[in-house]
Amino acid sequence: MPLLIAGKDRANARQLQRLVGQGKRRRIHPGIYTDDLTQPLEAIVRRELYALCAAIAPGAVTSHRSAFGDLSNFVRTFHRAAGMSPGRFRLLSRSERKICQDAWQVSN
Repeated sequence: MPLLIAGKDRANARQLQRLVGQGKRRRIHPGIYTDDLTQPLEAIVRRELYALCAAIAPGAVTSHRSAFGDLSNFVRTFHRAAGMSPGRFRLLSRSERKICQDAWQVSN
């Protein structure tokens, strides 16, 4: 059973919300729905964890898939490598990010 993502299309979001109201879909997270009406939500989330992470935080790196044991280890290693937290890095514009990457490559 696939995940259904409303995205930025308001008409699609309204349609999915109507289907939830009719009992034909279930809401997992704001803007994320499933048509699996039989399994517990916990089972759906477990099965679709990476797809959910990708939908909730596009472009983010999940520490488990990056071979880091836990989030704090990932953040610590990232900070040492990039000189800033992952959140700060994500907030930078692409041009500032490129400058940061160039500076990091020169220092290594």
